[in-house]
This record gives sequence, C-alpha cells and structure tokens, in this order.
Amino acid sequence: MEWIFEHWKTLGGWAVALFVGLLAAWAALRAARKKSDPSPSVQNTQTGQTGGQGIQAQEIHGGVHQTVGADPTEIAHSYAEAMRKVGKLESENESLREQLSQGEDTSLTAVADAVEELSIEAERAEDPDPFEAALAELREGNPEAAEELFGQILKDRQADGELALKDAARAARHIGAIAFYHDTHKSLEAYQNAVALDPDDVEAWNKLGHLRYRLGDLDGAVSTYEKILSLGNTISDKEMIAVATGNLGIVYETRGDLDEAEDMYRKSLALNEQLGRKQGMAADYGNLGMLTIERGDEKAGCALLKDAKRLFMELGAADKVELVASWIEEKGCDDTAEN
Repeated sequence: MEWIFEHWKTLGGWAVALFVGLLAAWAALRAARKKSDPSPSVQNTQTGQTGGQGIQAQEIHGGVHQTVGADPTEIAHSYAEAMRKVGKLESENESLREQLSQGEDTSLTAVADAVEELSIEAERAEDPDPFEAALAELREGNPEAAEELFGQILKDRQADGELALKDAARAARHIGAIAFYHDTHKSLEAYQNAVALDPDDVEAWNKLGHLRYRLGDLDGAVSTYEKILSLGNTISDKEMIAVATGNLGIVYETRGDLDEAEDMYRKSLALNEQLGRKQGMAADYGNLGMLTIERGDEKAGCALLKDAKRLFMELGAADKVELVASWIEEKGCDDTAEN
C-alpha cells in the first residue's frame, strides 16, 4: 500500500501510456460507426483493489472513433492529467488514490466517450460554439461547461418521453464520467440517474458500484455488483458474470470476509479460464495471490502472483507488470522455494 502511494505518479504514467496505445488501435475499429447511432459500447470493468491494493483488468469496450474537429483520446488524456495535477480528489480516500495510481484507464475511456458525444452534438448543432468551447475547457481540466451541456441534453431527452430515455441515460452517464475526477457525489448522482432511466445499462451500474466502493458504502457496492451479476445471468453473459463476481470478491475482502472473497475470486477465475480472458485471469491470479499470502500460505500465494505477472507480460500491460512485481518483491516471493 505504501509503495503504491509513494509511486502513484509513476504508475499512472505507465497506465496512461498503455491506455493511449490501446485506444489508437480501437479507434480504427469504430471509425465506420454512423453519426446517427452515437451510443457507446457497453463496458464492464473488473477492478482489483485487493485488501486496499489491487489490479485493474482490461475492460470490455469497443474503443472510441475519431470525430471531426476533436480527438476523444487526446482530450480525455489531457483532462485526466489536469485533474491529477490539481489533485481535487486525491486525498478523498485510499480507494480513489489507488484508482489514480493505476491510471484508471476505464474512467479515461468513459471520458473519451463523453468527448465523442460532444463532438457529434457539435456537428449536429446549429451553433457548435458552446460544444467546441466545452471541449476546449475539458482539455484544460475545466468540466463545468461540458457537464452543463450534458445536463441540458439530459433534460431535453427526458422531456421527449419514453422513446428517448436511453439517450437521456447516456447523457447522465457522461456527466458521471466527467465528474468522476472532481466530484464523487455528483458522479454518483449522475450514474444513479442513468440506471434509473435505463436499468439495463451495465456500464452505469458498474461505475456506480465503483463509486459506492470509493465512498466506503460496501453494502451498496455489493448490491450494485449483484445487480450486474443478475443482468449477466439473465442473458447468459459469462464475461459479465466473471467481472461482477471478481468485483464482489474485492468488496468481500475489504469487509474482512476472506472465505467469501476467495470463493468469488475462484469462481471469477474459472469463468475467465473458460472464456480465455487473460486480462481477467491475471487480475484474479493477482487478487488470489495477495489473499492467499494474507491467509498464511506464502508459497501458493507467490505462485499465483507470478502467474499474474506472466499473463500481464503476455498482454503487454506494463503498469500491471510493475505493480505485481512490486508485490512479489514486497512479499519476498523471489526467495520462496519452488518445487
């Protein structure tokens, strides 16, 4: 824990570098998406804040396509960097500091989606100036104009009636993504609004769970991840189930329920192995490794950590490799005899 706090800027830099590289590849895949259908892909995030530490696995996300006049990746990156320099939420609690220490690439992606939406709205609007000004402000770390525009879009879509509720939910989700970096309660309210408008919005439910966890509302986080688990079971989405199960393990471990936490991690790992999801497997190995060492089995725990490091190396996740390597050193795993 102390190591992460002391080196959070370095870790954040690695995570941002990885994030930008991934989005550059994703952008080409989504470039063909029509402006008439600007809704973002559903994303599920598995964050591994194991006992206050943790691993963030890759999210399920289609990426962000380029729009005329704005680069969503660049603006999201600039906004996040500006927020980190200001440090508006860094001291709020340990959970957020850990999210920032790892770059919180999933939240950067959510901001990029919001930027993308603003860009599309600017192209449609009779007067694009307010949207372009909001994008310029975001790049400098000033979220107020963008949040105000999305607030107006939200009101307009709600007024349009039932057929526009998913659009309204998307606007609320974008407010939550931007506010994530500077106002936890505003972000929480926005995501609560999003799931009220669209109860099947897995992305919003997932972020809501992370925010409740950040605020120390562990019961609320459990109920939120259980909602995602229910949605996943309804549509037989094993990937969604694996993500939700892993996140439940994180909360149970934080609550000190180690038996339940281990059960959740192992269920998540089994599903990820079935699916061949290396990023999920690596996160589960890392979380299980730290938990196993905490429970006194250093040899087995170290083996799991080394498995996590190996998979993250295969994935090219440099920030995660460095993080797990620090745990291996901290726990003296290099000195653990292997048979």
